[in-house]
Amino acid sequence: MIARLGLALIVACALGSLPRSARSQEFEGAAPVIHESAALLLERGLPPAAASARFEAIAVRWFGLDELATSSLAVEGGWRGARTALGVSRTGQAELGWSALAIAGGWADARGGAAVRAVLRGQSGEGGGGTRGIEAGAGAWAAASRLVRVWASAPQLWMDGEAPPLERRLELGVRWSAGEVELWLSHAMAPGAAGDLRGEHAAGVAAHAGPITVWTHVQDAPPRGGFGLVIHWRGLEVACQSDTHPVLGETFRLGIAAGSGAP
Repeated sequence: MIARLGLALIVACALGSLPRSARSQEFEGAAPVIHESAALLLERGLPPAAASARFEAIAVRWFGLDELATSSLAVEGGWRGARTALGVSRTGQAELGWSALAIAGGWADARGGAAVRAVLRGQSGEGGGGTRGIEAGAGAWAAASRLVRVWASAPQLWMDGEAPPLERRLELGVRWSAGEVELWLSHAMAPGAAGDLRGEHAAGVAAHAGPITVWTHVQDAPPRGGFGLVIHWRGLEVACQSDTHPVLGETFRLGIAAGSGAP
């Protein structure tokens, strides 16, 4: 009941704030959105169903540009129903880059979960000055049945100050699990279009074979796609993902995780 109420509140609040710009994406992990992790809690406000203690390191090279590389570290912990995560990241080089500190916390169980997240950023400027930006948002998910899970994520319901120039959106999604195969669909809304209903659609499929998971996904606006691989063994997990953009080029992600939350 709490998770379903959280979903409704996130959707209502985010729809009301769509005309505002939303920016940045420092803690996007290498695993797919259906994969529970500290990065997912920090980036989308979606808490894991099971309590865990986990450490993650993420490296991203955006659009093949070393000047826009992101390095992130995150830790996540849980006790009973409580879930929390803390992360730090660095994107870019020298005056063109920025640093970020993120925190998230919420509650979850096998039937659903909800969390809030916040990010504080600092950017170096010429002469030793700098700019600051802060944002806050929330996410929630609920198990509609044993095989189906739905989620809503509005990571930037509120923001103030400066922020990096990557747009974030209200995202609604559904995941269907059947044995060793999982499918998911999502719709990400974006401000700026008539009626504020313009958006981006994504679909993906993942196949599990023992310690290995392979997956692929496609997106529109513009049409593009990607694929990834996750390998886990005795609490250690390595994930990589490659996405291609028809104009901007390839984005490559690499993630390493350790702890009780890594299968």
